[in-house]
Amino acid sequence: LWSWAINNDQDTLSYGSRAEISNSAGEWGLTYHQDPSKSLQMVGQDNIPNFGSHNRLAIDYRYDGFIGFWNESALISSDRSEIIMATVGADYTLPIASGILVTAEYMSTSNITNSVESSQSYAALMANMPLGMVHQLMFISQFNLEENRSYNYLRWSSTYDYYSLNFILSISPKRADYNLPEECLPKYLAGFGNTFQFMFIYNH
Repeated sequence: LWSWAINNDQDTLSYGSRAEISNSAGEWGLTYHQDPSKSLQMVGQDNIPNFGSHNRLAIDYRYDGFIGFWNESALISSDRSEIIMATVGADYTLPIASGILVTAEYMSTSNITNSVESSQSYAALMANMPLGMVHQLMFISQFNLEENRSYNYLRWSSTYDYYSLNFILSISPKRADYNLPEECLPKYLAGFGNTFQFMFIYNH
């Protein structure tokens, strides 16, 4: 059992507590946090705006058995908004060759601000396979389910005593695939379209 109190830059005291329990069914966690600060805060990877004082309630669960399974869910509530975030994932090692670790995860966010609702949902898949003691092949695919976009990455890496070699192929939506004005998109080209990268890392 943990408890904390935090004094921020506006001299506002926020506080919370967390409890954990572990048994044969898995590991559970319950967290509560209250923040009376009036400042604007951004929440999650989507940077959802959260206005004013709010309460946060979260529950997380993990199970390691035949498969690995986890869930993280949070509710952030204030007078003007209600944000719900949930993530569920699983992993399993396929008994093929030296073993292929497959991980899948799904995340959903819902935001109700002044009776206006918006939502986003994402899915991700990762497969990782070692090829002997030196080489490794990894594939990652991410999906934005609301906007129907996918981002795919394939990496071949070779790790030696003092250096590693990484060959990375990525396939992503092109700049023209985004329904946004050109001035709203980043000026750089990285992350758009199809790219190939080579990375050399020296360890000393």
